[in-house]
Amino acid sequence: MLVRVITRPHDVKEVTERDQRVFLSFMRDVFEQQGAPAAAIDASMARFQFADTYPAFITLSHGPDRSVWVQRVRSGNDLSEEGDFDPQDLGSNTWDIFDGEGRYLGDVTFPGKYQPIKVMDDRIYGIARDEFDVQSMKVYRVVME
Repeated sequence: MLVRVITRPHDVKEVTERDQRVFLSFMRDVFEQQGAPAAAIDASMARFQFADTYPAFITLSHGPDRSVWVQRVRSGNDLSEEGDFDPQDLGSNTWDIFDGEGRYLGDVTFPGKYQPIKVMDDRIYGIARDEFDVQSMKVYRVVME
């Protein structure tokens, strides 16, 4: 049963040829680091397809006080500037926040490499990675005003 529709205007971002090259280059590096044979890498690379535009968001999550958190997508350009790629985490550090009625409250940008995992009460638990990709648990307290 549909309870609420949440909308927010956003600019549709096209997936450029440069974005495609960046993603393919990062994926090739991942396959090579995993020791995949060159022929298998080439076959996999040939099967990649791209949409014309990026999705409006990557992840939806509940937050404190019935809020809804919407994670933005990192583009190929963002990835090339950051030099960091994890095919399991294509989300931006910026999240749009909506209240329980669907009103847009603003956005939050988490510092550094941070992936929120769980929300409990007024806290967001997640994994932070330092410059050497060493992981640690980090907790942020969220104050909804």
